[in-house]
Amino acid sequence: MHKHLYTQLILITVCMASQALQAQWDGFSEPVYGGTTQYSEWEHFITTKNARPDIADGTSGTLTETTGEGFPSSTLNIYSFSLDTQFTIAGSSANDLGQLNLQFVIWGAPDYLKISPKFSIGSSETFLAANTFSNSSEGSIYIQGRGDIAITVFSFFWDLSGYVVNDYQIDFGLAVHTSLDKVRVDTSTATLSLESEPIVLINITTSIVNGEIVLIFPTHIGNNYQIKWTSDLTTAVEVATWNDLGPLIAGDGNTQQIVDPVSSESSQRFYSIIISN
Repeated sequence: MHKHLYTQLILITVCMASQALQAQWDGFSEPVYGGTTQYSEWEHFITTKNARPDIADGTSGTLTETTGEGFPSSTLNIYSFSLDTQFTIAGSSANDLGQLNLQFVIWGAPDYLKISPKFSIGSSETFLAANTFSNSSEGSIYIQGRGDIAITVFSFFWDLSGYVVNDYQIDFGLAVHTSLDKVRVDTSTATLSLESEPIVLINITTSIVNGEIVLIFPTHIGNNYQIKWTSDLTTAVEVATWNDLGPLIAGDGNTQQIVDPVSSESSQRFYSIIISN
């Protein structure tokens, strides 16, 4: 019996290797990405250690059970009847990644996901929670001795803008009596274009303290402020060419009071603030 099953698995693996690179299971969503996209899918599991995807396009990775006593079942998924299981997906890319979408299918209800996926960059111990996640039902499957078992599809999305990501790791865990059936990872080099905060016009007031000019103005989160000055309007026509008074100030919603320490040495000075977002 075991020899017959082993022969079937080898034949399945050879057949899948000859297929074109395309999604195998149509229940997964197709992310719409720009940039360079990469894709991996685990459709059939014949091992719980360093399982490589059945299909991979431009990316490499492995899936490993790190905790538990799961095993490849006769239905080619990973099942555990004695302990909770934890899994690690280790992936790498030749390109810096801007977005990643993890999808996986379990035979079990949504609450059978015991540990939500955590994303880490390389060997870092800093984990990134998913920006968005969802789950949906794909009906049920009848298993002799257990009855009808729910089929649940999970999707987790990470926006990796601001990070340098080539090597990554994703960890998640399932409850006992749960089958990990299919897994898909999609990545893109494109980063999300975040909407800028609108520029808010401000009123500036001035005062003189100990002979020095003080500029007082409110700030708004998402706006940046650069104070400029000149002592001669006839030669400094464009404000952008004026001198900087201090560094760029990031708006935090508080009022700023900026002192010009050498203003007392000039007979006249003109000020302006350039606001950006």
